[in-house]
Amino acid sequence: MAARQHAFILAGTGSGCGKTTVTLGLLSLLKQRGMRVQPCKVGPDYLDTGWHTAVSGVASRNLDSFYAPGTGAQCAVLRTDAAGGYRGH
Repeated sequence: MAARQHAFILAGTGSGCGKTTVTLGLLSLLKQRGMRVQPCKVGPDYLDTGWHTAVSGVASRNLDSFYAPGTGAQCAVLRTDAAGGYRGH
């Protein structure tokens, strides 16, 4: 049986609207509930990935190269594994 897949994207209206704050809260909550997370982001600000890593304990990834033209990539998803944890792919 194929693993069930879930997708979650957090977006905002612009800079300073709270995307990073909400993301850090969600990462913390999911980690407290025993879920495995893989934080990631897009855009030139590499400070956020440091915050993601500090809160989640997992190295955050920047997806700019993943979405680069010619890669054929369409989307990123959070995937549930057999243990019920989440992994970003």
